[in-house]
Amino acid sequence: MHVSVSHSNVEMMKHKVEVMMSVYPWVQMVVFSELCAFGPLSSNAMPIPNNIEEEFKKLAKRHNIWLVPGSMFTKEGDEIYNTAMVINPQGELVGRESVN
Repeated sequence: MHVSVSHSNVEMMKHKVEVMMSVYPWVQMVVFSELCAFGPLSSNAMPIPNNIEEEFKKLAKRHNIWLVPGSMFTKEGDEIYNTAMVINPQGELVGRESVN
């Protein structure tokens, strides 16, 4: 998937999952590339939790898939992290790893 650096890629990620699941309904896990959701600019960093995380949880639950939506820059205070998450088929966050 092409990753834009000038705007959010979340809607396209959701669209790609919708299309893929309609063509390949047996898929059990979807993994996106690093920094796919918002690109490589740390200025797009978001606090945790955020509404995008909730959208990914709903997507995983709707399709009953494991979802790794790549990583995204997150912020806590003045610190910026590259954070990846893993969401199970029930739409629950089962893992999150952040590196500075």
